[in-house]
Amino acid sequence: MTTALALRPPTLRSAADLDDAALRVELAHAHAVGSAANLRVIPRDRAMLQTRLAELDAEYLRRFPAAAATWPWPR
Repeated sequence: MTTALALRPPTLRSAADLDDAALRVELAHAHAVGSAANLRVIPRDRAMLQTRLAELDAEYLRRFPAAAATWPWPR
């Protein structure tokens, strides 16, 4: 691996591009990371994580509107 490739951040797929199973997995992982890292990350990273969580949450609720009644995470 070259240095130029090693320095590139991973590319995230849009939440809309994920299939249902991948969306559920990424949503659960992102919320777990968000909870664990909330107090330990710098504000810029926290903002990026919150933006991603908002995108994943919105897509999940768009696909599964009935989930809003029992949504397990704070919105």
